[in-house]
Amino acid sequence: MRDDLFSCPIRKYNLDDPLLLRWATEQYEQEKFNITSPFRLHITDFPANLSTSYTDITEQFLEDLKIQDNTVALITDIMLTVLEKGDSLDRCNTLPSHYTATHYLSENPEQSDIFHHPAKSLIDPFNPNLDEWVSGAGLYVNQGDVIIHPSFLEYSTPKVDRKRIAMTLLIRLHPKN
Repeated sequence: MRDDLFSCPIRKYNLDDPLLLRWATEQYEQEKFNITSPFRLHITDFPANLSTSYTDITEQFLEDLKIQDNTVALITDIMLTVLEKGDSLDRCNTLPSHYTATHYLSENPEQSDIFHHPAKSLIDPFNPNLDEWVSGAGLYVNQGDVIIHPSFLEYSTPKVDRKRIAMTLLIRLHPKN
C-alpha cells in the first residue's frame, strides 16, 4: 500500500517557556471582556525578549527541511487563542502563508487541533467507512509542543473540556539575498 501520495508532513517541536504562558495569560486577562468568545487576539506588538524562542524553532525547522543555507523563515502574523470550556474553532487554513505553527501553551492541553486530509472533498463520495479512510486526525500534545504544518492543510478545534491557550504563528519562507 502507498501512503505517500498526499503526504502532509506535520512536525513537532517543544518550547516550554513559562514566560510565554505568563505573557499570553496577561494579554487574555487584559482583553477578555473586549473580545467575544472564542477569544482570538491578533498580536501586533510581540515582546522582543519572547520572540527569540520562536526564532530558534523556525531555525530548527529550516534545518529539518535542509534549506537553512539559502532560506529564511519570517513570522508574519501571531494570533493568541484562548478557548474556554465548550468553545471550538471551525475548520480553516492559513493561506497565503507557507507554514503554520501552533504552540500549545496551557497546562495539560486536552487535545491538538484536528488536521483534515487535503483531498477530503474529492474522496468522501468513495469512503467505505473503514479505519484507513480517516479524513481527519489529531495528535497527542503536551504543554509547550509546537506543531508546524503546511498552511494549505485545513484544521479545526473540537469543543474543549477545559481552558486551552495557544499561539498560532504564520510563517513565510523567503530566499536569502
